[in-house]
Amino acid sequence: MNLPISSWAIRNPIPVVVAFTLMIVAGAYSYSRLPIKAFPNIAFPMVVATVIQEGAAPTELENQVTRLVENSIARRVLPPPPGPASVTRRDRVSVSRTVVISALRPTNDVSWRGTL
Repeated sequence: MNLPISSWAIRNPIPVVVAFTLMIVAGAYSYSRLPIKAFPNIAFPMVVATVIQEGAAPTELENQVTRLVENSIARRVLPPPPGPASVTRRDRVSVSRTVVISALRPTNDVSWRGTL
C-alpha cells in the first residue's frame, strides 16, 4: 500500500508540527471566545439549617427541634412535585444540622425559594 501523505509527513516533520501547533492555538482561542451563555447555569437547590441549643441531648434535639425544622422546610421552601432528593440530619450534643437537597428542576426558575 502506497501512502504518499504519510511518507511525506515522515520525511518533512516541520510542516506537520506547525500545522498541529496552529490547530492547538486556534482551538484554545476559540474556547476562550465561547460566550458565557454556552455554559449552563446549574444551581443545586439546597437548604442547610443548623440549630445550637446548649446542653441538649441528641434525642431531645431530634424530637423538639429537628423534626420541626424539617417540617418547616418541607412546607415553605421545597417545591411540591419533585420533593426533596435527599434529607440528611445530624443530631449531636447541643447541635442539630439538617441538610435538604431538592431535585434539580429543568428550568432556571428560582421563584420557589422562600424563607423560613
